[in-house]
Amino acid sequence: MDAKLSALTEAQETWLREQLEAVTAFVADYGSNRAQGVAEVEHAWASWLDRQNVDPADPEPVINAVGVYFGQVVIDALTGFGWVVAEDESGIDLAVFGLPGAGDVLIYPASVVAQRYESRDGFFLQSGRDEIVAQVRAIQAQ
Repeated sequence: MDAKLSALTEAQETWLREQLEAVTAFVADYGSNRAQGVAEVEHAWASWLDRQNVDPADPEPVINAVGVYFGQVVIDALTGFGWVVAEDESGIDLAVFGLPGAGDVLIYPASVVAQRYESRDGFFLQSGRDEIVAQVRAIQAQ
């Protein structure tokens, strides 16, 4: 692993909480109901993405909020994973990290979401989480 990892600052922890709160508003605006599960956030993402084709707005706030949500659902699904600050040749970003010394899994959730925005992929949250969980479990089984 080439990234230097460090703990979150209090300001970064606050920012993460704010992004998760923003997902609640996002689902209320674009979802079919107000539940907060992965399926509901994915539905809101697909609806918002479709709306971007007609009435484009700055995608950064939504990419950040959905990225944090995606990272958090991965953390919630995997024991021992958590948020870190990762610094590499590309810069500094928040990331999800787990399996230190036994796989060193590092995921950049905002980058995953930004790539899905660019490719206009409306349905990836559930499958992406499940794929990551399966890959981590395969590493753990080795």
